[in-house]
Amino acid sequence: RAIDARAAALAPAAAAAAPPLALAPPAPAPAPALSSAARGASLVATADALAAANKSRLMFELLVPAEPAQLASVHGDQAAYDLNLRPQLMVRAIHDLQDAGVEPDVWKIEGLDRRSDCEAIVAAARRGGRDTVGCIVLGRGENGGKVRQWLETAASVPGFIGFAVGRTDFWQPLIDWKGGQCSREAAVAEIARRYAEFATIFETAT
Repeated sequence: RAIDARAAALAPAAAAAAPPLALAPPAPAPAPALSSAARGASLVATADALAAANKSRLMFELLVPAEPAQLASVHGDQAAYDLNLRPQLMVRAIHDLQDAGVEPDVWKIEGLDRRSDCEAIVAAARRGGRDTVGCIVLGRGENGGKVRQWLETAASVPGFIGFAVGRTDFWQPLIDWKGGQCSREAAVAEIARRYAEFATIFETAT
């Protein structure tokens, strides 16, 4: 508190003695977007640096959102894009990243509706002798029913080794707690219940 008092006493004098502020120079123009090759090289360098420094393994989260033309080709239907276009685009993206030298130990994959698509993803992740590479399912903030379907589909495919579901577990319980609709303890219990349910689904389907 003594320090706070001295600072408060000195503040007016410091303000009076301070020179007028100079106008900041104009902000530099934004850097041009990196090409796919440059992004790949950057990812390789990052992965190599992390491995050298920490002897750690690399998990790569692969997100393949629809481009406007792709979404238009399915009349704006996100579910149709997820079912009919996204799986093959994911396989192509994995191949491109591997060819660029990006070698994850684990691929974090958006959920897939068909077992055949899960099998294609594992085949891509493990192609060329990458037999120890695994895949996990991410929840993408989807509703509980959709996440259950994704987990049941992926868990039965060798190569899918787990899941990473966050918002589907905690988002609504946190909203309820923040809004005063439940206690902290009730929110914690509901998050734990949801996670345990997903874990049981995955382990049972494996």
